[in-house]
Amino acid sequence: KWNFQSPPTPIHQKGKPIPGRTFTESTLRRNKEKISSIIKLKDLIGYSLPKIGTFNQLNIAEQKVALINEDMCINCGKCYMTCNDSGYQAIKFDANTHLPKVTEDCTGCTLCYSVCPIIDCIEMVPKLRPHKIKRGISPVK
Repeated sequence: KWNFQSPPTPIHQKGKPIPGRTFTESTLRRNKEKISSIIKLKDLIGYSLPKIGTFNQLNIAEQKVALINEDMCINCGKCYMTCNDSGYQAIKFDANTHLPKVTEDCTGCTLCYSVCPIIDCIEMVPKLRPHKIKRGISPVK
């Protein structure tokens, strides 16, 4: 007689070997060879320190800024929101056309490029003028 419940599932995998649970000598040897070729964490600590510097030390020829293609823009506002919330507030929206405009405050962080749903709508192009930092305390001369 059915009592409105499914019958319990019988244990049907008991005793079945699980891959990786049992190691043979050849498996252990193969894994040791793989592990020995892995870079150790202590070798990576401090590796990139010589490459870290201030913004002004960057090569101006390599600095990029966002360029928004107005013909491809769908006015979703994601670039504006991202730049406003997490970036440098370098994108302004035109009140009449609702098209985003990138200002000189753009640092080339690519946040807008990353969130844009339209492929190739935002392009990173070389910066023509040096970036003037507008934050923190001015250095004493």
